[in-house]
Amino acid sequence: MRSKLSLWLVRMSLCSHLAVSAFSETIINPGPNGQSKISSTIKTSTRASTNSFPPVVSSTSSPISTTCPDFWTAVVSDLASSMRTPNGQCNNIARASIRFAFHDAAAFSSKLPFYAPAAGGADGSLLLSPTEILRKDNEGLHSYHSFLTSKFHSYQKTSNDALTAADLIQIAGATGILACPGGRIGRVFVGRKDTSQASPENLLPQAFGPGSDHNSLLNLFSDKGFSPRDLAALIGAHSTSIAKFQSQFGIPVGTPQDSTPGVWDTKYYREVYNNNPPPVSGVGRFESDVNLSRNLSKEGVGVHFRGFVDRQAEWGDAFARAWERLSLLGVEERGRGEMGDCTEVVGRAFS
Repeated sequence: MRSKLSLWLVRMSLCSHLAVSAFSETIINPGPNGQSKISSTIKTSTRASTNSFPPVVSSTSSPISTTCPDFWTAVVSDLASSMRTPNGQCNNIARASIRFAFHDAAAFSSKLPFYAPAAGGADGSLLLSPTEILRKDNEGLHSYHSFLTSKFHSYQKTSNDALTAADLIQIAGATGILACPGGRIGRVFVGRKDTSQASPENLLPQAFGPGSDHNSLLNLFSDKGFSPRDLAALIGAHSTSIAKFQSQFGIPVGTPQDSTPGVWDTKYYREVYNNNPPPVSGVGRFESDVNLSRNLSKEGVGVHFRGFVDRQAEWGDAFARAWERLSLLGVEERGRGEMGDCTEVVGRAFS
């Protein structure tokens, strides 16, 4: 009973947006020629300049000291080898890794009671449950599911079963982000616990139709502990997305959501926000994204969405911080201090 109460209190604190992070936050920045660069400045406040990538690390608490297990170096290297096109941009495996990591972690709500192991969050269930991957929300991820399942079994052998599916999903997602030139991530942790129990349903955002309106999406993310600014930043991952199953909504398979789908940039924000129908030629906009961009009320997402237009570094910083927190949804607070920090290993993926 005490354990359930403790976790409930932790989950409630997620929604306050004022809670102190359990970890300091590290931003991995792209260096020369698309290589990753890891920098650190404790408790530094920086106003991001347009289209630059200033080194930013902010800390609100003491960093953990647990190191990254050695086997992750080979895992990250192997994953990275599959995530770029010959011209150095991110490919469909990288795109799928980002979406897969989001779907595993974001199937979480602080309003739901905690009944292990079906609590949702970054718990590996999207890879391990035989039914979760079959949900409509996960259409377009089946090929990647097969790819990552094969990798998981192989990596388990080389790690003596120390590697978890939950960690692999998030490590792969972070690597996929850095595969896109301009991609930025926060700190990357390992030590999550797995479950094959499917996560709760109806906790993922909808791109079209019911649930794609501004308020529904904002409430959905608020229940996960995210602010309007966080939501505006996270949805920027659509900068590199390509439509897979939106044909019934007028977006053909293979249509990107901005004009540079191989690059992690803010053209997505400009092309969604600044263009009334018809959109930029060859680009398909999700109804959800348009709805979020147009709500310019004080409490709306649109103000922040507009604020990321042509503000590459500012968006990258906001995304990295929000994504780091997303990757820890469902992880018990009391166990976070024992997690390993693999930020540098992932940050060297393309160096």
